[in-house]
Amino acid sequence: MHKYLLLTRKLFKSGLGGFATSNKKKKRFQAGQAFLWVFLCICLLPVMGMVYVFGRESYNVMSVIGQEGIALSMAFFASSVLSLVLGFPMLITVFYMTGDIERLMYLPVRPWQIVGAKFTISLIFTYLTSFYFLLPFMAGYGMAAGAGIGFWLLMVVALFLLPVMPLVYCGIISVILMRVFKRAKNKDFLTIISVILSLCLAFGISSVTNLDLEGGALQELLLKGGNSLMGLMNGIFPALRFLEEAVAEGSILSLLIFLAITAASVVVFFLIAERLYFAGAMGMRETKAGRKQISAEESRRLSRRKSAMSAYLRKEVRLLVRSPIYFMNCVMLIFIWPLLILIPVGIQAFQNQDFNLGDLFRLISMDGQRGASLVLFLVLCVSLASGLFNYIAGTAISREGRGIYMMKVIPVPIRVQLRAKLLSAICFGVAGTTLYCMVFLVVSVFAFGLPAWTLIPALTGSICANVIQCSIQFFVDLFHPKLTWESEQQAVKQNMTLILGMLLNMASGAGLGVLVFWLNGVLSLSLPVYAGIVCLGLLALAFVLYKLVMLYGVKRIAELE
Repeated sequence: MHKYLLLTRKLFKSGLGGFATSNKKKKRFQAGQAFLWVFLCICLLPVMGMVYVFGRESYNVMSVIGQEGIALSMAFFASSVLSLVLGFPMLITVFYMTGDIERLMYLPVRPWQIVGAKFTISLIFTYLTSFYFLLPFMAGYGMAAGAGIGFWLLMVVALFLLPVMPLVYCGIISVILMRVFKRAKNKDFLTIISVILSLCLAFGISSVTNLDLEGGALQELLLKGGNSLMGLMNGIFPALRFLEEAVAEGSILSLLIFLAITAASVVVFFLIAERLYFAGAMGMRETKAGRKQISAEESRRLSRRKSAMSAYLRKEVRLLVRSPIYFMNCVMLIFIWPLLILIPVGIQAFQNQDFNLGDLFRLISMDGQRGASLVLFLVLCVSLASGLFNYIAGTAISREGRGIYMMKVIPVPIRVQLRAKLLSAICFGVAGTTLYCMVFLVVSVFAFGLPAWTLIPALTGSICANVIQCSIQFFVDLFHPKLTWESEQQAVKQNMTLILGMLLNMASGAGLGVLVFWLNGVLSLSLPVYAGIVCLGLLALAFVLYKLVMLYGVKRIAELE
């Protein structure tokens, strides 16, 4: 146990990068990081306030029929699913792709101690996400209930215990997957496929979880009161029922049962890791060399002179695609985030025989001006929202790390390098979000009578929205890049500047969406004319932001060391 605690402390300090060091030369950097944390907390207060109100009103509504416990069930289940979905890529990265694996395996420590220390660090970072949503909800629930000191103490215990079980699920599946496919030659590709399969498994299981009750039985439980519905939404987390009873009813026995189940699951996970971790981790960071023989024609083609812009853009794209950490955290999320919304909606629609998507589209009259304006506005909002999931521009400078000086050394103008970095983010954003939007629009044109001319403003607006959001994140990363990191994981997952860029993306997206909606009501223009004006405005804004970012970027890179 002493080695586990010592290793956890060391990994925690190194995991936080420069923020955890005490070097006097980094006091200025630490002060900047502290200011950034405070600023982020202030920016997050409005959203936390909304979650607080939601928790308070959930109790007020459900307490009328004696089912206030269902609000806790929904909150605990949603938090568990969030930890489950985010936990797979995080644990696989932390367990198998950090630079300390080879050094740790030679130390006189057991495999479960290494896994336990890494698991604890991952749990600490999971708390940041879990507390952000769950803490204000629980606070609103408790204030509405007029809860006593017992509720607040149990709430604190629940906040710390809740993410453990989902991460144990992720850890067990991750360790087994990496051991089963150990002999695969291409480790990077294997890691990416494992994460994709794991995410699909986790999200698929959580999506099909529903209340499997007949209408009469559900109504009987609803009228029964006494929190009779509590526990029905737990699905693959059956032990949550005990935690819900402990918090809602103040049951110490239920809390002890949940604590025992959680402890037993952690022990089982450590036992599995003791047997399988080393076998799956050895040689995990090695890559496969193809040693492909090329012909004279291929050699001439590969050595053909290319422009500096295309060569640097190719380098950025290959780095993002070939590095598993960058691919999973920066590229893959762009393409799967719409699926994370569409898959559960599709499953529920398939299970509900009375739901008909075609009837919904016909109801809003997509062939009329109101329906077409609604579709165009939806495409713009989705494209603006996609900036929250495009981390390529937000980590473009941070990914250089200590090798930032190379940008000044290589015989390529800094402006060209910056343009290539920004263009790589825009290309992936357009290939993801814009592609989904265009498929939806084409289907709507041929199947539901949407006017064909809407394809042009929709495509223009979507591309401009991607340029705007990428430019904002690129500017933030230029302003405060995270250049001190030991692993690629830290450059993305522990980059607080990235969160600041996401908040600015959220604010700019909401502002543009509200402005477009408000002007549509103020200006009495036909839809084609108004769509053209909006597109011209977005083009102008995207062009101005691009120019400003390039001007600032050249100056900023010269200042960085």
